[in-house]
Amino acid sequence: MKKNEKIICHCNGVSEKAVVKTIHQKGAIGMNDIQRLTLAATGCRRCFAQVEEILLSELDKLKVNGLQLKINFNEDK
Repeated sequence: MKKNEKIICHCNGVSEKAVVKTIHQKGAIGMNDIQRLTLAATGCRRCFAQVEEILLSELDKLKVNGLQLKINFNEDK
């Protein structure tokens, strides 16, 4: 994580960029996916609504643009 990235989940140090990347590159389509793949909103859960808002916004963008989610199964963790 870079210094200038906006942290969304302070408990687990998850940035907004990491959440967006998880949606676009790893195919996250729900909060369970985001939580499992990034650990965001799994601690105190104060960021849950903000993470969910990012998720819904990014999914809406994908629908508007007519894009499909692409999952890279070969990407190293």
